[in-house]
Amino acid sequence: MSSECTPISGKLRELGTWSSQQVRRTGGERCFNGLLEQHHYLDYSQPVGEQPKFIPLKRAYEFGRALRRACEARPERIAVIGTGGISHWPATPDSGRINEVWDREFLENLLHNRREALLAYRDEDVWREGGQEGFEIRTFIAVAGATEGCAGELWCYVPIPIFAVGCTVAVMRLS
Repeated sequence: MSSECTPISGKLRELGTWSSQQVRRTGGERCFNGLLEQHHYLDYSQPVGEQPKFIPLKRAYEFGRALRRACEARPERIAVIGTGGISHWPATPDSGRINEVWDREFLENLLHNRREALLAYRDEDVWREGGQEGFEIRTFIAVAGATEGCAGELWCYVPIPIFAVGCTVAVMRLS
């Protein structure tokens, strides 16, 4: 499906009649996600849990910081888990490709909780080096925010091409 990409200028009222419709969980969702991936730089976001891979990196980090404050207000011990892949290209002609060098660089920044380095990843570079699912690094960046000031430990990183991802197990402890 193609979409019209000619820039629109002018006032909204000059555009005439237009309509919008819900496409989440419908046949139009795939088109929407394609447009979202193409135009993510517009800072679009949905509520966390819907499309968190598209929120700005700084917002993911700040979400982690807020999550930590909420956890600290509770008496229970709480685990925060970041899931998803680092570099991977599932269901594409490059399926099975894993950029181990890029993954390990990201993990080094994550495990040393290098905030500035984590927030410096540009979406264009993530797309090129990490694939269309490399945007999932935001879940790990949220964990970095939740563990701000703490370093982590890599327990395991294994590229598994048949699963099209490098599997990682790492721990970030607050104490």
